[in-house]
Amino acid sequence: MKICRRLWTLAVGLGLMFSSAAFALAPPPIPVAVTPASGNPGSVVQPVFSLDVAGFDFESLDLTLTFSDPMLTFNLGSSSVTLNGVTQAWTALPLFLAVSPSTVGDVTSISFSSFTLAPEAFTGPLVLRPNFTVRGTAPLGGTLVSIAGSVGSEPLVGERYFDSSATVTVTAVPEPEFWLMWLGGLGLLALRRVRRPA
Repeated sequence: MKICRRLWTLAVGLGLMFSSAAFALAPPPIPVAVTPASGNPGSVVQPVFSLDVAGFDFESLDLTLTFSDPMLTFNLGSSSVTLNGVTQAWTALPLFLAVSPSTVGDVTSISFSSFTLAPEAFTGPLVLRPNFTVRGTAPLGGTLVSIAGSVGSEPLVGERYFDSSATVTVTAVPEPEFWLMWLGGLGLLALRRVRRPA
């Protein structure tokens, strides 16, 4: 009976040790620095995602971009990426492939892939700048633009994953008609107060 308990304790201990060792071998996620963006309805906004990938090899990039469809329109041709200090259009990445967008409710997701047959070492951050036009009917407030995906491969590690969000804030710029109506309303209030009998 004691031998069974000891064997059971040993088996559980080894299982925990191997599971924690496997967890420790998983690479940490890629750190992402985010710069939010804001704009008026009809303007162009460009949040910035800077992935700290310096020091490992670029073989592939898988990216899913998620955003609020009623508020933003994605402009693929104006979106840019900086790779090893060179800024270029997303579509100029090697063997670039964009999958058609899928929309569920108000959220649109677009998947992108890029890979190369000759791995290139990253010498600095990978900077992604998705470009959006704020729709004219967009309500005021904030919406999230999210990126998630992986960059591969680092020797002996494989793919490294990232997941981050940036806020795009839609702000109002008052039109001249608004200011005229506002000043006219204040003038009428002042006139009413002056004419009020004592």
